[in-house]
Amino acid sequence: MRTSNSFFIILLLLVAISAQAQMTRKDSLLQKINTELTEAERIKTLHQLFGVYVNNKQDSALIYAKEAFKRSVKYGDNALHGQSIMNLVHAYYANNYLDSSKQVLLESIPFFEQTDQHFFLSASYRNLAVIAETLQLPDSSLMYLDKRLEVLQVHPDSIVMGDVYLSKGLAYNIKGYYELSADALLQASRIFDVVGNDNHKGYALLNLGITYEKMKKLEEGLDAMVKAMDHFNTTTNWRAATHTINNIGSFKQQLGQYDEAEKAFKEGLRLAKLTEQPLVEMNANYNLGKLFYHDLHQPDSALFYFQKAIPIAEELEDKFVLGEANNYQALLAIDDGDRRAASRFVAAAEGYVDQYPNLNDQETILSNLAEIHEKLGNQREALDYWKRARIIQDSLYNERRDKQAEELNIIYETEKKDAEIQLLNKTVDLEITKKRALRGGILLLILLGGAIIFGINQRRKKEASEKKLAQENRKIAEEKLEIKKKELTNKALQLAKKNEFLLSLEGELEQLKSTVDSKVNSSSRRIQRLIRRDSDDDELWEQFGKEFTTVHQDFMDRLKSEFGSFSKSEMRLIALLKMNLSSKDIAHTLRISDDGVKKARYRLRKKMNLDSDADIQSYILNF
Repeated sequence: MRTSNSFFIILLLLVAISAQAQMTRKDSLLQKINTELTEAERIKTLHQLFGVYVNNKQDSALIYAKEAFKRSVKYGDNALHGQSIMNLVHAYYANNYLDSSKQVLLESIPFFEQTDQHFFLSASYRNLAVIAETLQLPDSSLMYLDKRLEVLQVHPDSIVMGDVYLSKGLAYNIKGYYELSADALLQASRIFDVVGNDNHKGYALLNLGITYEKMKKLEEGLDAMVKAMDHFNTTTNWRAATHTINNIGSFKQQLGQYDEAEKAFKEGLRLAKLTEQPLVEMNANYNLGKLFYHDLHQPDSALFYFQKAIPIAEELEDKFVLGEANNYQALLAIDDGDRRAASRFVAAAEGYVDQYPNLNDQETILSNLAEIHEKLGNQREALDYWKRARIIQDSLYNERRDKQAEELNIIYETEKKDAEIQLLNKTVDLEITKKRALRGGILLLILLGGAIIFGINQRRKKEASEKKLAQENRKIAEEKLEIKKKELTNKALQLAKKNEFLLSLEGELEQLKSTVDSKVNSSSRRIQRLIRRDSDDDELWEQFGKEFTTVHQDFMDRLKSEFGSFSKSEMRLIALLKMNLSSKDIAHTLRISDDGVKKARYRLRKKMNLDSDADIQSYILNF
């Protein structure tokens, strides 16, 4: 599913051009610039010409911005020079000269500090953050936004403060810190609500909805999107409304509200054409194609919308949509029995496989290619694509896990620093501390993904080929089972390492409790309870048990038939012994001591009536 422009970078370059100047006719300004004017009037007229051209003829806007900047340097009026700097920065950015825009800003910051122009100083840090966001440098963006906050602490401005939190929410999202992102975006929404800025609140809610989607909070995300749509309708911001309604369609589809999703996508398609937004138009067509194929089961309509998306994707050079649209055409051809056409479409899709910088996009198209090749009977190709997809899935899983650990560490260090400041200054807001601590505990939940096992279902043709095919299928099945065994072992080891990290974190919290007051102690104890609750999560163990059964199939049933029923803890120990884990890894996974593992082995050996000198792990491995 494609959402329209995952994030809106609101470029508030703060070009302070009056409404009257914006409405001034271009020809009258051009006549005015050629008359005798004072130097101040000439610079102001150049600013007005910049304002006329900046949204439709950026190269001309850059010429006027450069001329105004050069004249303002010589003229010596600080306010005029400050405005000239901002115009030049905007012009460079509009022409995609990001390095030049950044250089002007960095060179101008000392001037704004010396002349006490805090408005332009704040804007400079905001623009540096925008450039960093554009270059996908979230750490740099956050650094500049923190500097802007320092300026605002001395010179408060509610609207600008809201923009800072909105920008921090975007930067945190790029880094994958979704809890921090949601917190910042909620803060921005509250500020814009207080100052009555509907348009900016709409952007905050739109990005909050997208953040909730990444957190799998679909109901909350849809609610935020609907509220954002109301604000954009109020301000008649139809371009933003176009993106928002397309995202609403995606939420509706994920929630199973297919008819409502169809209406939303079609409305997004209508608005995209009206506002001339080809990217949103392409995404709406693509989303409609998927909706009709997967959920409404109308292949003719699905093909219609995929074919509408392809020429726009070619114009925009969107490799993902081009690859996936061809994949879906291949699936539709298979359903129609046209294997030749399907092979042609899948060959076209394969041409884009290595052109996706986004790992999620790579995983999607590789998995779909594996499915298509399996339906075509190309088992070797299917297995190859499946293996490549699994490698990327593991990489994404590890990346998400690392991001969660990083975010938890950031939240923990923030809480620790706040506690130290509270001891020295007593001015820390404890309510915010509790809220962040709670979210830090929630972040310890790690999602376990299920693995896809492709079946082998090729018709037999001749007696000789049957034997060869059976051997090939058996070899592939053994390879898949071996991969599943490795995956299961890796997940158990990851669970052990996670619990080891949790024990370490509990120790840190115990040390922190001895140095802070009772209120922070209460927050620490709450985090510890969340840690213990996460460690004993039956849902995670249930998922683990399902995957264990997939790999070892009737092992547990045979064991129960031989020795009777086992307790939940005994079954977990048996599974870990069957996976040949060390006592240390078993202890970390079950959150018990090494002695606890020995005692558990002894009790299990006794229950199974094994000799005292028998190695229970060897027995279970060979059972």
